[in-house]
Amino acid sequence: MKMLLCLPDVAYFHVLRQSFIDKSGAAWPVETQEFLQPIPLRYAQHEVDVLFCGNALFEMSHKITKAIVTRYNLALYAGFSDALNPSISVGTVVNVIKEKPLLFDTMGADLYESKSIDVANFPHFRGGFVNMNNSYLNIFVDFKKVVSGTIAQKIDAPLAAELFQKYKTDVLTMNGIGFVYNCMFERQPFYQISAVKKNIATQTIDMNLAIEQLNLNLIEILKYI
Repeated sequence: MKMLLCLPDVAYFHVLRQSFIDKSGAAWPVETQEFLQPIPLRYAQHEVDVLFCGNALFEMSHKITKAIVTRYNLALYAGFSDALNPSISVGTVVNVIKEKPLLFDTMGADLYESKSIDVANFPHFRGGFVNMNNSYLNIFVDFKKVVSGTIAQKIDAPLAAELFQKYKTDVLTMNGIGFVYNCMFERQPFYQISAVKKNIATQTIDMNLAIEQLNLNLIEILKYI
């Protein structure tokens, strides 16, 4: 399989890096630097191009757009999220099956509700951006399926409850739509998984656990995909 593995930042993936070395003898450089292009590697029998796409939406969108000019069997983004759904524990790695950009104008009006953005326009599907590859690979079956919202603002518990009820979004990310939209527009098969680092509803936080679980789950995916 030829895969594009998209990760937010080199600092979170030391365990995964060591696994690449153990399996194939090579990985990305250990020192912190700006990675502008995918790094071609192998993991067992797979060709895996690793792309560090950053945490900002604009950086993600730019790097993904350039990367998927090359056609991959699968593009996989593995990042972090905050849960709105109180039943999702911190450290849970979820499978994002639908992405909803939560977009508001300067007066706080929803751009979809005001018809500034039309959900009928490609590549929207079923009121958002639905991953139609979701039954494609068995390795993802056991991950909890969620709806994610992309939003770039601070969220407190009352607003989290409001967003959860109104938009039915289980988790929030800062940049998920930058990955999903571009993959759907270019018809690049993809999956998005996310480790919950904070539950806003229950006010629980554990970034270290989220990093640990995301690394371990990525290793399992690469072994058995």
